[in-house]
Amino acid sequence: MSQTNWNSLGAFLKSKKDQEQVPTAEESGSPQITEQEPTTRETGLPQFKIVGAHPVVVDAKEPTSELFVGAKEPTTERSGSLEVEIVGAHKRHKNDRHIPGRTRHHIRLPVEISKAFRTFCIQQGIDLQDFVELAGSHYLEYVGAHKSAVVGAKEPIEERRQKIKWKTLTTIVNLYLKYLPGNHWKPRDDKEAERFNGTDLRIIEVAMIAVLIKTQQKRIHSFKYFVEEIEAAMDTELQEETLNVMYSHYVRQYERLKGSAG
Repeated sequence: MSQTNWNSLGAFLKSKKDQEQVPTAEESGSPQITEQEPTTRETGLPQFKIVGAHPVVVDAKEPTSELFVGAKEPTTERSGSLEVEIVGAHKRHKNDRHIPGRTRHHIRLPVEISKAFRTFCIQQGIDLQDFVELAGSHYLEYVGAHKSAVVGAKEPIEERRQKIKWKTLTTIVNLYLKYLPGNHWKPRDDKEAERFNGTDLRIIEVAMIAVLIKTQQKRIHSFKYFVEEIEAAMDTELQEETLNVMYSHYVRQYERLKGSAG
């Protein structure tokens, strides 16, 4: 494909622009206002007629598509109450309250959280009711997977609060549960792991795998087993390239160990 001749193209466009005439007010569609403004017979209000790009308004009483302050809003035929259609994140569910098996809940959310919920619903193309149902169900499953007892079992209030408000990053908690799926994240684990929130996750994972390879068949009951190895790896101050090589090596070694044990 030949290269575009930018000089010839520029000269052609410039000559074409010079040949164009400046349009007059009539040709350009600019608004023109008549000198005399007739009034309506009924109200005496002036009639405005805008010529050109804008539509003609012949009477102040002519209905428009916009709502004005004081305008009468449409009501339902039976009760006379306002009929409201909410679009977007709060898409209306017709006759929702009459569907068997559903219960109405009244809640108040912080403004920022409410805005975040609505924005998410619009982006995902779902309504707020579906969002609440899906999010609530997902959270129940998530909590249930990390608790030995069923939801609703009697536990100390302080312990339940601690289970919800972990101080350790979720990525570290998930890493622990990935390699020890039979364990549960406990307050003492959170206390030991919180200090590593700013640590490269690869260093934590390499240290955990090293401990798992050393112990092999021994049962590990808490995150404390990994603390000493993680701190030793941090003190080494591994370079990026070295860390990547070491990470790949330990992951492959653990997979082989896991495969042979299975």
